[in-house]
Amino acid sequence: MINEFVGKYRFLSNFDDKEVTYKGLTFLNSEACFQAQKSLTETGKSVFTIMNPSDAKKLGRKVKLRKDWEKVKADIMLEIVRAKFSQNKDIAKKLLDTGDQDLTEGNTWHDNYFGVCSCDRCINETKRNVLGKVLMIVRKELREKGGVTGSKL
Repeated sequence: MINEFVGKYRFLSNFDDKEVTYKGLTFLNSEACFQAQKSLTETGKSVFTIMNPSDAKKLGRKVKLRKDWEKVKADIMLEIVRAKFSQNKDIAKKLLDTGDQDLTEGNTWHDNYFGVCSCDRCINETKRNVLGKVLMIVRKELREKGGVTGSKL
């Protein structure tokens, strides 16, 4: 089981510095890409293209959310993670190399939707680990396409 996206598993994190192009815009990392999708306008989204992950997350908390955000955020995360790994063959290989290990975004920042918080405050909360599940879906898709070589990555 991989229960934190740090160290040699940092590439699994949305804070990893891998560019991703999504819906015509190129972002420095998948966190900025994800936060941009909360915005209502293309101009609002483009602001995120040059942001580091921390600044993008901070700004993402301040933007006026699209009305359907809660309904679409998991699907958007899947699309972005798919794009990240299809556009970066080096980390696609690393994802495949995780085999069948369970992927869990362990954290201490109280995110039990995309991850699993281990702090005492979150002990009784439902832990969804959506990012971990999305990564495992993308890994399965990569495997079904025949991996990195010979695939249409």
